[in-house]
Amino acid sequence: MNIEKILCPKVGKLIKTKDSVTATILDAGLDPLDLSFQFDESVFIDTTNYEFIHLSLENLYEMINLLEQSERHFTKKFKTK
Repeated sequence: MNIEKILCPKVGKLIKTKDSVTATILDAGLDPLDLSFQFDESVFIDTTNYEFIHLSLENLYEMINLLEQSERHFTKKFKTK
């Protein structure tokens, strides 16, 4: 079993609610990072509880993948209105 899934069951999954699009990833030190997405092709990383974060190449690819998923979600959402 994947250690990341044990530490954080929803790690790497885009969570869509009426008011937000978020995700959680674990950095290279296995610290959970909360991510927020807006319809501007960017990601906000909440680092409030950390002095530093340690991102691997895999973390960066994961964020890009989540960002692309969020943009597809927003495009569909705003196209129908």
